[in-house]
Amino acid sequence: MNPVPLALGQMLDAAAERFPDKPAVVFKDTRVTYAELAARAEAFARGLLALGLGPGDHVVLWIAAAWSSNRAPRPRPITAGSTQQCSSSIIGGPPLSA
Repeated sequence: MNPVPLALGQMLDAAAERFPDKPAVVFKDTRVTYAELAARAEAFARGLLALGLGPGDHVVLWIAAAWSSNRAPRPRPITAGSTQQCSSSIIGGPPLSA
């Protein structure tokens, strides 16, 4: 009997339930627990639904390798109310700017 494979969101939910206070992401002085990461992912998903996205729609996430580096690509300016700015603010990040 083979176990049923889990989707990424299901794996995150299971980890958050089992290890809520353990760090899921560690970068420099920033630590995000599994519970916090699951909450951010849920908020992001709800935000996409609020923007009108649904099952079967495609979403692209662009994450620069190093925002502070002079060599890293910089995001293009976006207008207020655009999908990118809404999506960034949904997960608690600052709106994207040039």
